[in-house]
Amino acid sequence: MALRGFVAASIGYDNANDDLKGDVANFCQVGKTKGNEIVQGSTSALAALCAMAEADCSKGVAVAGHSQGAFITMFSTISDARVTAQLILSAGTADGDMLCVVDAPDRCLYNAQMSNGGLNKAKRRYIIGNDDLIIGGSPANNLQSMKGISGYDCGDSLDCIQVDGSGFFIIKGADYKNATCDKVGHSLYGTIDPINSDAQLVCDWLSPEKFALAANFDWLAATAMTSGAPPTQVSLTFEGNPIPCAASCPAEDLDVCKFIELAMMTLIGGVVGGVVCCCCCVGCIIALVCYCKRK
Repeated sequence: MALRGFVAASIGYDNANDDLKGDVANFCQVGKTKGNEIVQGSTSALAALCAMAEADCSKGVAVAGHSQGAFITMFSTISDARVTAQLILSAGTADGDMLCVVDAPDRCLYNAQMSNGGLNKAKRRYIIGNDDLIIGGSPANNLQSMKGISGYDCGDSLDCIQVDGSGFFIIKGADYKNATCDKVGHSLYGTIDPINSDAQLVCDWLSPEKFALAANFDWLAATAMTSGAPPTQVSLTFEGNPIPCAASCPAEDLDVCKFIELAMMTLIGGVVGGVVCCCCCVGCIIALVCYCKRK
């Protein structure tokens, strides 16, 4: 975004849920609470950025986020009206693995609610993996989720990007050309999820496709600016060098619900086995006592 004329920053925040001290009714509450902390008020990160001599926030504020950062992004404009465009990656509603941890976001993220005091749907763009287990749990749920939160319905099409660039795109494995990918899950762009120092960008995220980095940031910059236009054909380089990438698929999702279910079954099996074992031992002791008494 810096190459597109913006003062760009990455905001650090605790991405665990326990930092809300139990106040995690759902991911809407997460977004509201952290969105307020990051963009609202004189001590917020946005206030610090807007106070910089290089910045003029009256010209527009673009916000983007992935996963929990995406939920925060969705509420950023409700927290501060200076936010003029949002790029939302891997967020939504429905019945994914996050239900094993917190309640579902439900309809509080739907277009009707997000447009009330927030941005018009023409200022929002959503990207998600077709096989995201964390958010939707299934391709059908992810499609239904995107329709609900974006306000656009393109039938069965996974490409619902509008003429103005808003809308949603659901990435399938076949959309990635640099590797043979059966699925695209929660991590759209990285070889490891959660991202760490060993992670690499997947090369398809650096492609010219409409779901990839360049197209998303081009749209975000152009939509956020209240006047003028950002530079076009921005090169994907860092300090003059091509951005390194891996010709591989993004990281696969861990099916948390199945893991928890398996752990519970193992625990229950262990308890039942222990009870049965104890019953056997007690039965043997009783039989031995009876045998001794008979003798």
